[in-house]
Amino acid sequence: MGGVYNLVNLQLYHYAGNNPVKYTDLMGLANIEADHRFADEFRDKNGDIRSPTYLNERLAEVSKGFVGGKYKYGGEKPSTEGGEGIDCSANPLIAAERVSGESLRDRNANGILTDKKLVKLGHSQKGSLNGFDWKTNNHPNGDNIFDHITVITGEGTEIHPSSNSGTIMLIPEGSVDRFAGKKVNYEFNWRYILGKE
Repeated sequence: MGGVYNLVNLQLYHYAGNNPVKYTDLMGLANIEADHRFADEFRDKNGDIRSPTYLNERLAEVSKGFVGGKYKYGGEKPSTEGGEGIDCSANPLIAAERVSGESLRDRNANGILTDKKLVKLGHSQKGSLNGFDWKTNNHPNGDNIFDHITVITGEGTEIHPSSNSGTIMLIPEGSVDRFAGKKVNYEFNWRYILGKE
């Protein structure tokens, strides 16, 4: 029996299979399973559902694809893909472009880490960026210019484009901290990158 004579049809959340967290029905027409894997979801400028947590995870995975390639200061294409190599700023920018579909080039490490729209404070999680202001003889606490970026993999390692070795390396997290006068952790502000801020 249907309609108002079936008590099931009078239940408040029946439209969502009695589970309004798992299912949504914005138009009131059908059960549509929602991807609520992440609590930080938002709709981008195109109306697509995005999650900063998921985007950070993807950024780390894409960046790991550059490991073993050549380091080249100012390089724009990873040698793992037939290019000349990349440096520490191109590593996260190329990965972020591939994850978001938005152009982010023409920034150095300091330009990335001091752009408060592009990045926000991170939590040392997968896909976040460690920024380093290297110590020098004249500036044992750094010179307030960020010189280097690594990407945290979430597996106790970070991706370190090394000018000393000439390669993109996977190193234990914290291995280069001792060379820094100052270290920060940021993550990309995906809401800004994807046109929501």
